[in-house]
Amino acid sequence: MIDNFMVERWNPIDSAAMAVSVEGLLYRIIHEKPHPFDFEDALDNGIDFLQEAGNGGAIICGTVESPGFDGTLSPFCWSTDAYIEFAPEGSERRSDVYEKVVTTLKEYRLLLGSIREGRIPEDTNKVEKIHSFFQKLADVLMKQADPTTRTYSHEAR
Repeated sequence: MIDNFMVERWNPIDSAAMAVSVEGLLYRIIHEKPHPFDFEDALDNGIDFLQEAGNGGAIICGTVESPGFDGTLSPFCWSTDAYIEFAPEGSERRSDVYEKVVTTLKEYRLLLGSIREGRIPEDTNKVEKIHSFFQKLADVLMKQADPTTRTYSHEAR
């Protein structure tokens, strides 16, 4: 049974706030600006989100690292939507995309962890890539949090 705390913790509004704050601090790192006041909290929340999303994806892929997942699949679903918009893979099988998402989320989590420990990569390409991911994730989550920002298909007139 899903723990209510996990569902509440990863609601669209709080998750969107997390994505925006992580995207903002990554922007500041890329452009060599001072760290924001909530630097560590934002990184911790980003790492926690990526952990939750990766664990949910591992269940779908059948590659669970530890038993007893009691979270929610919402972070994985939102991350997959952002990943597909960010790095479309063409006509690959869906299960292959899910495995790539899980692998990418783990890489991003490890990168955020190294930034948290003060090891910022000199090559900003990795940081720019994760920045773009969190930018897309924020967009996906804001559309979830506020349905009026969603775009819908309409018949051309």
